[in-house]
Amino acid sequence: MLPLCVVFSVLAAWFSVECNPSPVLGDVVVDRYEIPKDCAREAKTGDYVRYHYNATFTDGKTLDSSYEKGAAKVGLIGEGRLIAGVDKGLQGMCVNERRKITIPPHLAYGSSGAGDVVPPDATLVFDIHLLDLWNKADLVVTRTVRTPKHCKRSVMRTDFVRYHFNGTLLDGTAFDSRRVLDVL
Repeated sequence: MLPLCVVFSVLAAWFSVECNPSPVLGDVVVDRYEIPKDCAREAKTGDYVRYHYNATFTDGKTLDSSYEKGAAKVGLIGEGRLIAGVDKGLQGMCVNERRKITIPPHLAYGSSGAGDVVPPDATLVFDIHLLDLWNKADLVVTRTVRTPKHCKRSVMRTDFVRYHFNGTLLDGTAFDSRRVLDVL
């Protein structure tokens, strides 16, 4: 009987270990339930973010959903343009990460609520999937693959230009590739 108790205790301790850090950011509780293997960089103050979300109350009743609206939300972190708890919960996210963010009333709509939609002192739960992030300070990287040997001058404003580009996201996913003919 004693060996069985020891095995049970070891297993209980093993399964109670938190493998996924769920930080508390202020009063916001974050459950990082899907973390990408590679993260080029984390979202921070001053970043623009594009994300999908399902917002519910703690009883599971739906409040709002970008999926139902058919368009992802775009916001600026740290500038007071988002719900304060969402703003805090987005900090440190990676592209393709999924989080469940539990927001106390004082970081959501407070004791006033929001009309008939959000009652006073409501705790909100946002399930967020970060799709993209960018910052005005991000650099655009260009690379010249080939220049003809006989080319002696640079492109001028009125030139007819033929070029090819490959566009990729921060995680390396290709989003566009074209050959273009254009007049500058």
